[in-house]
Amino acid sequence: AKVTALRDLLGVADEQGRPSIGRIVLFCNSQQSARFVDHTLVEEGYRTANYHGAVPANERAANFASFVSGDAHVLVTTDLAARGLDKLNVDHVVQFDFAKSAADYVHRAGRTARAGRAGAVTSLVTKSDMELVRAIRDAQRTGDDVIAAGDEHQRQQRLRAATELQPVRPSAKRRSATASRQMAPAVAFPDCQGI
Repeated sequence: AKVTALRDLLGVADEQGRPSIGRIVLFCNSQQSARFVDHTLVEEGYRTANYHGAVPANERAANFASFVSGDAHVLVTTDLAARGLDKLNVDHVVQFDFAKSAADYVHRAGRTARAGRAGAVTSLVTKSDMELVRAIRDAQRTGDDVIAAGDEHQRQQRLRAATELQPVRPSAKRRSATASRQMAPAVAFPDCQGI
């Protein structure tokens, strides 16, 4: 479903491999996801540059230079590109995988709309992302600090996980009785005796 949504967002690649929404930085949460998305987009005719930790440093530098020079129009990356990269000159950031924290969201979004220019961020959100998305939206709507709201959300998640019902471990006596039952041969009809 996310791949279909991404195709709908990007539109058909033009003859130079450019998406209809222009040059973009596309974020994924893992190297595996970035490789998958990059492969999918190349097959669809987009000119991409893959930029993540599994790409050797010299190849990564060449891929980045290809994007900066305009030879590639989609920079498919992990959070490796969320901080410190300048000269991206993009109007659109796409989060194929939603950020794992509000701080990561802010840094990803900060790759566009630089130096007073306008920019857009589009996030492909799954059900598991919704709580963090709500925390970020609520903070933006009320004018609160987005990163602080995200940190509070994560703290509440950890607290909830620690207080949820945990499976009860059997006592030592129950474990030994269970182990002896497990060692007994299984029979289809336990009440029957052999001939």
